Amino acid sequence: MLFKAATWEEIKMLASKDEYLKEASETIFRMSADDLVRKRCRDREEYYQDLRNYERKIEQDRLEHEQDLRNYERKIEQDRLEHEQDLRNYERKIEQDRLEHEQDLRNYKRKIEQDHLMYEQDRQNYEQKIEQDRLEYERVLEEKEEEIRRLQAQLARERKE
Repeated sequence: MLFKAATWEEIKMLASKDEYLKEASETIFRMSADDLVRKRCRDREEYYQDLRNYERKIEQDRLEHEQDLRNYERKIEQDRLEHEQDLRNYERKIEQDRLEHEQDLRNYKRKIEQDHLMYEQDRQNYEQKIEQDRLEYERVLEEKEEEIRRLQAQLARERKE
């Protein structure tokens, strides 16, 4: 290289004194500018491609998020319905148990009343039997006393005789 320059301005200053150098610097500038334009075009194309990719990714994430939300909402609704069904089943079971307990209570009360009536009937029967046995005992006792009196009278008559 014939000269050292770090910027285009330095090259222009050096080339201003030499027509051939000026022409060569302009050619290099155009070629570099074309490369620069191509690079900028590539950069812009890559930017728009990245932008489209980001937008696609954002849309895909949004759709996935919406699908997740719909799935969560469905699951929540399904769980709510199952919970409500469980609750209705428990309430039905509680009501069924309550009715069974009430029926058992009525049956126990009825059984107690029947047992009480049977006890009263048995007690009356025993009292009647005791009264009958007492009357029978008194009758037998009276008969025995009568027989004893009769035998005593007969013995007394036999002794007198």
